[in-house]
Amino acid sequence: MRLYHFTDFYNLENVGPGNILAVGLRAGADWMKEYSGCFLKPPPRNAIWLTSEAVFFERTKECRIEVEIPRSDSRLFKWNTYLERYGKPGLMEAAKRADAEQGSNTLSSWWLYFGDIPARRIVAIEYADPARRAAARNS
Repeated sequence: MRLYHFTDFYNLENVGPGNILAVGLRAGADWMKEYSGCFLKPPPRNAIWLTSEAVFFERTKECRIEVEIPRSDSRLFKWNTYLERYGKPGLMEAAKRADAEQGSNTLSSWWLYFGDIPARRIVAIEYADPARRAAARNS
């Protein structure tokens, strides 16, 4: 299954012990703390946020990391499934209201991966902005 993680180019080489390019996406890495301001986040410290949406609604992220994860991998959870099983009371309803207010269905497109995603699972690293991605492919 193809999923996407969005971040800044800086994080590819400059964060961690071991960076994304060298070791892959690491659950609980320092760069994951950027999510702490969102009411639906952060996930448990041992998880990585992924989405099935190839275009990210938040234009502040610079790059898109495409990963291949087997759907049968027991460490992969849909965000809404996780909320239903383990979320605080009222959180699922708040997430649904936020989706309705935004006129979207982002709740069903988010995934959590509990563990590290090794570099060998990275399929592509590209610009997050579709126009810049297309320009880079055509150059």
